[in-house]
Amino acid sequence: MLRLIEAPTESALSLADAKAHLKVDLDDDDHLIASLITAITAHLDGADGILGRTLAPQTWELVEHAFPPTALSVPLPPLIEIESIKYLDPAREEQTLAPDKYRVIDGGWGRALIIPAYDAGWPATASELDAVRIRFRCGYQNASSPPRLAVPEPIIQAMKLMLSDYYDQRGSVVVGAAVSRIPEAAERLLLPYRIIPVA
Repeated sequence: MLRLIEAPTESALSLADAKAHLKVDLDDDDHLIASLITAITAHLDGADGILGRTLAPQTWELVEHAFPPTALSVPLPPLIEIESIKYLDPAREEQTLAPDKYRVIDGGWGRALIIPAYDAGWPATASELDAVRIRFRCGYQNASSPPRLAVPEPIIQAMKLMLSDYYDQRGSVVVGAAVSRIPEAAERLLLPYRIIPVA
């Protein structure tokens, strides 16, 4: 189970960039354009998004009933950092797994993996549905100080294509509802970034 802990504080596509792409100078449609950006982002991003990944940095918690036999797969790439791994021990006391007890294997554009450290195994847990909780930060950001948003340009261009289509054909989109149709050109741009769900 995935829980959103901290939503993104900025959008992958800004209102200013969206208006420049649409060649809109006036502010009359700002609310409409912002609503379309929100709908497009929701369709692509996060646990419910079709990409299976995150765009702007955000914090999630993965809840499991136990540690896996080997590697723990971290969803919603790209991973920025593991903030904490907490678990209920057999006495149902909450414990925090020390960072030196596990290793993170960077997944690049794909899922990262967490494995026990060389000299350690996973600890025993209580028999509870929420026995293990991994809190992690994910999304596209560069390594500058402070970090800046770094969503790949093909995703941004796909969002702009979708925005143009929905803005010009407003009858096909209900603002505030989920976006279901993606223009073919945008679909081609997004295809390399889709994560295949784990069965």
